[in-house]
Amino acid sequence: MPTKPKLVIWGASGHALVIADILRQQKEFEIVGFLDDVNAGRKGELFDGLPVLGGREQLPDLKARGVSHVIFGIGDNQTRLRLGAMAESAGLQFATAIHPATTVAANVVLGAGSVVAAGAIINPACRLGRHCIVNTGATVDHECQLGDGVHIGPGAHLGGRVEIGDSTWIGIGAIIRDRIQIGSHSFVGAGALVIKNVPEKLMVYGVPARVARPLNLTNFSEHNFRMGSNSVEKASLCYNMKSELKFKKPLVITDNRYLLDRFKDIVDEQGFSELFTYGYSPSNKTFVSTFTEEADFRPINVKADLSRILTAHDLVISLHCKQIFPPELVNSLKCINIHPGLNPNNRGWFPQVFSIINKLPLGATIHEIDECLDHGPVIDQEEVSVFAWDTSLSAYNRVLEAELRLIRKNLTSILTGAYVAKSPQMEGNVNLAADFKKICNLNLAQTGTLGEFIDLLRATTHGTYRNAYFHDVSGKKVFVTINLEPE
Repeated sequence: MPTKPKLVIWGASGHALVIADILRQQKEFEIVGFLDDVNAGRKGELFDGLPVLGGREQLPDLKARGVSHVIFGIGDNQTRLRLGAMAESAGLQFATAIHPATTVAANVVLGAGSVVAAGAIINPACRLGRHCIVNTGATVDHECQLGDGVHIGPGAHLGGRVEIGDSTWIGIGAIIRDRIQIGSHSFVGAGALVIKNVPEKLMVYGVPARVARPLNLTNFSEHNFRMGSNSVEKASLCYNMKSELKFKKPLVITDNRYLLDRFKDIVDEQGFSELFTYGYSPSNKTFVSTFTEEADFRPINVKADLSRILTAHDLVISLHCKQIFPPELVNSLKCINIHPGLNPNNRGWFPQVFSIINKLPLGATIHEIDECLDHGPVIDQEEVSVFAWDTSLSAYNRVLEAELRLIRKNLTSILTGAYVAKSPQMEGNVNLAADFKKICNLNLAQTGTLGEFIDLLRATTHGTYRNAYFHDVSGKKVFVTINLEPE
């Protein structure tokens, strides 16, 4: 039996799972692992049963290890194209993933590195560029032309002879009328009905679709709108809907580098980059040493800098910020929390730790902030499974991805104020830092079931952190972690 070419999937989150499933059903490649550029701490972890090999620093060694192909499990269009050039320079070839349950006409030209997910249909005489995604259940009718790095979202439908430029995103369930032209680097919102041409670098949404905002406001009037000759139509397309945003000066305070980078990707993807200001807690020593020279990412003390925050901003988003927002802030500005727990369950410190122990549901929540800890009306949330082999770290990583999905889903509605927030039906429970410290101090005389002790150890096992411990006869701390491997 001939040896299958070895392949790595660049990306290690939800879309990468889809790619891995398609490749396994194709049975043409041997997947040796995943690359994760964003979170260096995941190196060596198992993801979908395979190791995370590291990030881009692994490129020079991949060919020496027999890897010949790469494919991107990354949703962001420009990132796929940028990393594609890097992988090509390293001598890697691009795999193409086509799910067996698709219909792709015989004369379709599919660019290298492209993905066609389950249930998708691509009809005759279509031409797709490199690193495109035709996602689950999407349809591309006859003679469509797609540039490089285009993403056709799940359930979206393109009529015949549609032309789409490089790096454009077509959202879930969008419908594009036949013969429509959409320029490069544009964004069509979920459920939109596009019946007029869309120039480059615009976000459109609605039924019928209308311009929400330019995706690059710098020298916007100088863009050459080649599509559409009617001056009234051009004026409509150029209309800057920035005035429709309720919040135009948002501040994000975060102490999590992974979420910061991914949040910026989403903001850029949705065309709001120039709106946001970012800051971090002064107590975050890692950030202080790393970002000292960066003028656009500075330490912010929500109490000491309160006056400046109230003057300069109209919305504050806590993205794993370690500070408690004072009443003077939450009662003066709209404040929103991206919280790694399923409110109102296990509010406060380390929800995944306590969910493993007390079996309350785990997940991610976006909610308005009031004067209580992790409290306030819920904008959206997503529950996350906790498995018997999870540690605090593996459960937490799953929650992070759920948070990012919620951010991508709700960012526009938050900025426009169009969301509907609902107060939880109960108050739930709260865990504080003292509660976590208490469970980390293991009592060797404690009685209980073996399952309870395993839960305690896996709840306090978080990568290389030294959390759980007991004292030996001399009083020295002995740290304890646990390793669980499902069959």
